[in-house]
Amino acid sequence: IRDRDVTGVQTCALPICQPGRKELVHLMADYSIDTQGLLCPMPVIRAQDKVEELQAGDRLEVLSSDPGALNDIPAWCRINGHTVLEKSQEGRAVRILIEVGSE
Repeated sequence: IRDRDVTGVQTCALPICQPGRKELVHLMADYSIDTQGLLCPMPVIRAQDKVEELQAGDRLEVLSSDPGALNDIPAWCRINGHTVLEKSQEGRAVRILIEVGSE
């Protein structure tokens, strides 16, 4: 996760904002799929199907309500040469941002 300090310079940081000092900025996705309401293994399968349509370097946002996706999708990415840029959970909502690898 990246955030901007008061000078506007992007810095790497934990997903914790310090009031008055930093504003959390999420990286933008090129593509997004909504797998909310689906359980394992469907979020991974839907991500895999979408990634097959994309080019190396594209960013895919996966939205899910399955908390297991926070572990399953990064594991799938490691095996298949993709990079997890961000992952977060807010309540039941899970967001994972993937950068498609060259494999």
